[in-house]
Amino acid sequence: MRLIEDLLGSRARVKILKELAAN
Repeated sequence: MRLIEDLLGSRARVKILKELAAN
């Protein structure tokens, strides 16, 4: 379960970073 949470967390971070970069 921890691994899944970490993967989702890293994906969320990438999404946020990409959105910030796009702005």
